[in-house]
Amino acid sequence: MKRLWREPLLPFAIIAGFLLWLQPPAHDNDLVIELSPEISSNLEADFKRQRRRPPTPSEVTELEETWVEMEILSREARQLGLDRNDPVVRRRLAQAMRFYLENGLPPAPPSEAEINAYIEANRDDLSLPRRRRFAHLFFSHQSRQAKAKEDAESALKILEKDKDKTPKTPQGDVFIHGRVIGPIDEKGLAKRLGNPFAKALFRLTEGPRWQGPLESNFGFHLIRLLGDQEPGLPKDDVLRAGVRRQLEKSAKNSAGTARLKALKSRYRIER
Repeated sequence: MKRLWREPLLPFAIIAGFLLWLQPPAHDNDLVIELSPEISSNLEADFKRQRRRPPTPSEVTELEETWVEMEILSREARQLGLDRNDPVVRRRLAQAMRFYLENGLPPAPPSEAEINAYIEANRDDLSLPRRRRFAHLFFSHQSRQAKAKEDAESALKILEKDKDKTPKTPQGDVFIHGRVIGPIDEKGLAKRLGNPFAKALFRLTEGPRWQGPLESNFGFHLIRLLGDQEPGLPKDDVLRAGVRRQLEKSAKNSAGTARLKALKSRYRIER
């Protein structure tokens, strides 16, 4: 008997039993779990989406058993009030309810007139900055050390003599972002290769010849410009699709806010 009282889990078992004793008896309907064909189908679809293959019959049985166990445990947890004092559970439920408020009854899609009006009112914000696309040969600081710039300058002399402006043999080192970069704007390029490199590249004159070397955070680069896109709006189909998504998102947020406000009006806040 003394050994039993020294068991570390015994106090928790007693508390759990006491809480269960305090709970009112469950109604018969509360003890019925409906495992509908729709639920089974959703379980199989989730499995197929994650595993990229349909589940076997034994895996279907296991999925259904797991779902039933989760349903039982969640019901029992709510019966004990475990959902009321856990901030993580409350936050997750609030997120799920907010998602439902925004997506349960989706608003009507924006009209073409609304899309046109949004584009006209936000033309500057929707415009893309100047972008460049270029090929480069990379000479790494890490692998070449102090010879990186010298090797780049030597390679440039070879390229300047080549009539096709293309090296006859591979030169340079492997670069994480590949041999061709862009179209990319100056800000995006600065994030990848450093601000001095981006500024220098956008000052290069247009033309198919090799230029440089320019120094980045990783080494030296010989540059061959492949394209220059001036600032302006994206292609019409891309622009309109993006605006449509933005308007739909804004409408969902507004609808969710209005529905939440209606819910809050039903409650009295006491402090």
